[in-house]
Amino acid sequence: MIHAMKHLFLRAVFPALLLCQMAAAQQNVRTVFLVRHAEKASAAADAPLSPEGEKRAECLASTLRDAGIKQIYVTDVMRTQQTAAPLAKAL
Repeated sequence: MIHAMKHLFLRAVFPALLLCQMAAAQQNVRTVFLVRHAEKASAAADAPLSPEGEKRAECLASTLRDAGIKQIYVTDVMRTQQTAAPLAKAL
């Protein structure tokens, strides 16, 4: 149930963010998307993404593919890099 609610939230919020980003582009404004890493496989300090996290990273990539993103910043932690990787590859 919680996963379904998160998915519904993402489907509702990202289109709104994309519209805001398009309006901002017309005004020469920079939009920043802050994304927390996707689900990790364990509680280890540098745990990789779980299969669910990998799916969320792919969803993020497909959602933001046409958002006009020019730069992606991640930390040195594996899960943040894995979360951004599908989008970076698509761009």
